[in-house]
Amino acid sequence: MAKARNKKKPSRQKRVQAPKSNVLAPLAETTPPESALADPPAPRATASIYAEIAFLIVAIFVPLAFYLPTLSDTVLLEDDGFLLGVGHHLGVAHQPGYPLYAILAWLFMHLPFGTTAFLGHLFSAVVGGLASGAVYACARLMGLFWVPALVAAWLFSAHELVWSQAIRAEVYSLNYFLTFAVLALVLKVRQAPQAQLYWVLGGVFAGLSLANHWPLFVLATPAFVVLLWPIRDQALRQGLRVIALALGVSI
Repeated sequence: MAKARNKKKPSRQKRVQAPKSNVLAPLAETTPPESALADPPAPRATASIYAEIAFLIVAIFVPLAFYLPTLSDTVLLEDDGFLLGVGHHLGVAHQPGYPLYAILAWLFMHLPFGTTAFLGHLFSAVVGGLASGAVYACARLMGLFWVPALVAAWLFSAHELVWSQAIRAEVYSLNYFLTFAVLALVLKVRQAPQAQLYWVLGGVFAGLSLANHWPLFVLATPAFVVLLWPIRDQALRQGLRVIALALGVSI
């Protein structure tokens, strides 16, 4: 009897061990790879990007909607007639020349509608709206919620001086846009100093600003230096490249 009991024990062990292999094998086969377990892209992040773009568009087009009804289709006072002639004939203005303004105004004045004066004024209104968008971007990068950022952009655009330059042929609306665009990129590189794209874009917009009204951009440069001081090591490494790119674009 004892021998019979001893002989039955191995069979029990086999019966217990056999189900283990049968149960674990299907689990191993159906286990998903690690890549399948990765978190999917957050829908909130994508939605926030679309919302930010929508608010930026609103920041641009609301001031533009107010500028358009106040545009004149004839020549106004001050340098309006002179700069309309510069843009129409792709000429050279008084010092510092404003070559970028002359090229862009010339392109606008060849649109197939409106008078030459109206198209020259329309160009100022469009870049005035873009300046409002750049102010909004700066406010957001400084940590403001979208409501106060929009209010700041619209108050800037509604200022009497800014509005007066956005409805006539003048170089200052373009200067506002380019200067605030550089400021926004400076604020962005402070957040991501390793991102090469923002340094390159900063050099491009700095060069365009120099090609429009270089004295005003030079006056604003110390402010950019102060903002870049906390990341001065990265700024020094990128400095020569950015300066060379800015000078190349301006020339």
